[in-house]
Amino acid sequence: MPRIRLPDPKDIDEMIQGVSKRSEMAERKLKTAIGNALATMDPADKRTLTGDLRLTDLDIQNLLRRDRLDDPARDRLKEIIAKMRDLDESGLTIYPGAVQSHRELSKTERTAMAALAADVSALMRDIASGHHDPYVKNVFGDGFEEEAKKVFKGAAKALDRLMKASGGLVVDVMRKSDVWSCGGLTNSTRMALPESLVAAASDRSRSGYAFLTLVHESTHALPKGGTTDVLYEHHERFLNANPQAKLATADYYKEVVRQIATAAGRVFTPQDVDAHLSTTRSKDLMLAAEAADKVLNGAWVSAIRIHDTIHSMARAPGNFVGWETWLRNASRLMGTSIHREPDIAFTKAGLMRGRNSGPPIHSGDLAVMDNKIAMLAACNGKAKYVIKEPTVALGPEDYVGYVLTEVLRMFGGGLKFSKSLDKDVIVIRSLGALHESVNSGRKNLLLDVGNAKKPGLAQLPEPMRSYDALKRV
Repeated sequence: MPRIRLPDPKDIDEMIQGVSKRSEMAERKLKTAIGNALATMDPADKRTLTGDLRLTDLDIQNLLRRDRLDDPARDRLKEIIAKMRDLDESGLTIYPGAVQSHRELSKTERTAMAALAADVSALMRDIASGHHDPYVKNVFGDGFEEEAKKVFKGAAKALDRLMKASGGLVVDVMRKSDVWSCGGLTNSTRMALPESLVAAASDRSRSGYAFLTLVHESTHALPKGGTTDVLYEHHERFLNANPQAKLATADYYKEVVRQIATAAGRVFTPQDVDAHLSTTRSKDLMLAAEAADKVLNGAWVSAIRIHDTIHSMARAPGNFVGWETWLRNASRLMGTSIHREPDIAFTKAGLMRGRNSGPPIHSGDLAVMDNKIAMLAACNGKAKYVIKEPTVALGPEDYVGYVLTEVLRMFGGGLKFSKSLDKDVIVIRSLGALHESVNSGRKNLLLDVGNAKKPGLAQLPEPMRSYDALKRV
C-alpha cells in the first residue's frame, strides 16, 4: 500500500486561503490526500481517531465532500491530521516540507561508513582485476565481462572520492527511501543514503543490505558512464535483458556481489521468459507487460527528479531564473496547484535589492508529488502480475495502456491520485516518456537536449499534451 504523507497542519491556511483557482485546486488535492491517508490507516488507529475526535466516518466523508471549507471545517481537518500524526509511530504521516533534504554524517556514522566503503571498494577492485570472472560472466554474459569490470573499477574510484569529499556521503532526512522505495539518491558529486542504511553500516557482510546497496549506488556515481535504474531485480525481465541493458543498470553489479557473497547464482538467459508466467499469458500480453514496466520505472524516476527540482526551487528560487515554463508543465504533470498561480516568475536579486524570489510553492504541492511517487513505487515492476487477457483486440499501444490500468487497479490500493484511472495512465505514460529508457532519443527530457544545464519540458509530453489541449477546447 502506498504511503500517504500530508502537509503539516500549520501550513494548511497558506495553501487554501482565498478564493483563487489555485486555492480551490489545492483544497481539492488536500481533501483527496486526507481521504487516501485515512483509507491506509490501521483500523484500530482509525477507531481511536474517530472516537477521540467524536467523529463518525460519515462526518469525515461529508467534510471531505464540501465544495469549499469554512474556518471551522478547516480547523477540523487540521485536528484530523494532527491526530493521525499522534497515532503513527513511524513518524511518516507528515511530509517534511521545503526543508534541508539531507544532513552530514556524524563522527560515529562516518567511521562506520568509512570502514564499510573501504570493504566495498576493495571487493569492486578485486572484481575489476579479474578475481571473480565466473560470477561476472554469469550475470553479464560471456564476452561482456571486461566492460562490466570497467564499471566496477570506476565505481570503486567514485566511492573513494565521495567518501573523502566534504558532503560526498550524506543522510536523507526526508526519508525518501521509506516512501519512494529508493535505496539512495546518487550522482557524481553526492550520495544521499537512507537512515536505515547508515544505521546498518556496522554490518559489513557482503550479502548485507548496506554492502549491496553501496555497490548499487556507487555505480551511479561515475562522472561519465554511470549506471541508471532501467531495471531492478524484482522486474520480470531482469533475468533475460540483453547485455547492453545490463551493463547500464546498477542492480546487475549488485547481483554480481550478491552471488560472490552467497555462492548462489541465478540463470541469466537473454530473451528467456519467467516460467511461472509464460504458460498463462499470451505473447502480446507479455510484451505489453515488459513495455509497461519500462514506462512505470521511467515515470517513477522522472517524478523523483521533478520533485527534487521543485523542492530546490522552493528553497533557492534565485537559481531557477528561466525555468518558469518548465515549472508550469511539471506542475500539470504532477497534479500540483502551482500552475494555477497567475504569475510564475523567478528573480535573482542583487545585493542591494533584497532577496531572491519565486512563485509560492506550498508544502501541500510537495506532498502531492510525494504521494504520486509513492504510488509509482508501489506499482513499479508489477506488470508481470497482470495475467488477465483483455476482452477485446488491442494494438500495441492500447495493450500497454491496458496493462498500466490493471497494475493501478491491483497495486494502487484503490487510492485516488487524479480524476480517474484513465487520467492516471495518461500522466504515467507522459512521465515515462521523459525518461531516457523510454523515449526514442534516449535523453532525460526534463533537461534541454543540447545543454544539460538548461531546462527542458518546453511543452508537455504526449499523451498529456493532447489531453490538455482537448480539455482546453
